[in-house]
This record gives sequence, C-alpha cells and structure tokens, in this order.
Amino acid sequence: MAKAKAAAKAPAKTTRKKKWDAELEIEWGGLSIGDSTARLGLKIERNRINLDEADELFCGTRCAVQIENVLPDPKQSQLPGMEGHEIVLVEALVDIKSFNVTPKLLSTGLTFNLETVHPELLAKFPKRRGRLFIKHQADLADEAGDEGE
Repeated sequence: MAKAKAAAKAPAKTTRKKKWDAELEIEWGGLSIGDSTARLGLKIERNRINLDEADELFCGTRCAVQIENVLPDPKQSQLPGMEGHEIVLVEALVDIKSFNVTPKLLSTGLTFNLETVHPELLAKFPKRRGRLFIKHQADLADEAGDEGE
C-alpha cells in the first residue's frame, strides 16, 4: 500500500503549470486609439528573446498579457517631476498580428479591445520602460480574402 501512495504523489509534483510563456523587459512605443481597439507598440532587445519564441508569441496570436509601465529600480532615486508617476498594471487578452526584426531590436504591437481596457490606462504606457508577461492562448484565423492571393 505504501507504493500506491508514493505513485499517487509523484505526478502532483510534475503537473505544475507555468503561468507565463515569457516575461520580458521592454520599451513601450506609441499608442493608437480607434473606435473599438487600441494598439500599444513595444520594442524588445534581440538578446532577450529568440526568433522561434517571438514567432510563437508575436505572429498571428491571441495572448493573455500582464503589462507594467515602469521598471522599478530600488537603487535609483526618482528624477524631478517623476514623484507622482503612477505605476500601472493591466491584464487583458490582446491580438498580435506580426513583428519586425532589426539587428538590435524586435518590435510589435498589442491590440486591445476597448470594451475590456480603458484607454486612459493605456495612455500611461507610451515612451516608458516596463515589463510584458505573456501567454499564448490561440492562433488568429486568417483574415477573409487572404487565401488565393
């Protein structure tokens, strides 16, 4: 009977799931707000993610994300004028259609549905450093008309 208990316990240790596929330090880019969506650009240094992983996460995908607008550094004092800067954390599902690569950077954009995220929150991200926590949820379907072109 002791063997049965040991066998039952072993799988519990190995079934633990990782919450995020990637946790990345990034630089937030510009914000574009439309009628029903908003797109927040971002840049990642190439040495922080390999191209296969980038392809899995940033090319035709829907992902769960958690984003932060500032990388806190306890060793660094705040600059004048930053005392009131609010650190914002947003969790949402986003669509990511494609990414671009240069020798030093990878860039992409996160498309948010404005029914789930208020644009005032996203307005606190552009041109700041931050973090992106991301988990692949689904592949986006090809847009109508792409076949046969």
